[in-house]
Amino acid sequence: MTSIGKKILLILVLLGLGALNADGAAVLDKLTPAERKKLESGKVVFKSVKSESPDGEMVGSGRAMAYIKAPTDKCWEIFCHFEKSHEYFPHQITTEVLEFSPTSVLVKKKFFFFVKKINYYVRYDLDPVNYRIDYRMEKGRENDIKDTAGYFIFEKVDDNTTLFVFTVTMLETGYAVPWFIEKPLTQQSLPGQVVNVKKRIESNGVWKKD
Repeated sequence: MTSIGKKILLILVLLGLGALNADGAAVLDKLTPAERKKLESGKVVFKSVKSESPDGEMVGSGRAMAYIKAPTDKCWEIFCHFEKSHEYFPHQITTEVLEFSPTSVLVKKKFFFFVKKINYYVRYDLDPVNYRIDYRMEKGRENDIKDTAGYFIFEKVDDNTTLFVFTVTMLETGYAVPWFIEKPLTQQSLPGQVVNVKKRIESNGVWKKD
């Protein structure tokens, strides 16, 4: 384990890894019967939305959900090793944790889409009590996209099942052809990212992408 990983793990231990979420019944009430059936079969539920920003640029957003066969606190512990996210997130090639505290982590990421490398900085705000992480691009740095934001939530279904929700609330590429990056990040890659998180956690943090 890297020194940064050990420090993050220590922070999580000191925070007690958060308190339990609402019971499984409350979580399931948020899902339609069709969504429950799909999740129980091991598949990802995905929804996509596109809208126009005030400056006329198309903004993409999407949500993907999956059941992870692991306790919620274990999901949180593994996922919060941000310095290792490039090992399993699609298209991500490097990750560098620049700042971290019990409630905030700053990460520099590098992605590779088609023939283009994309760099940007992301600020993660951690809520270990509710197992929620909100993120937004860190402004004032050398970012290769205009803006992005979203959140991750881990919700307890039962003692060994967690509902993982990954939502991209906003993505503005700033490129003349927005679909070049926006579409892979939302309509195509978002479900794949959730699948890879599921694989990573269910392998106890050892599974890596090809």
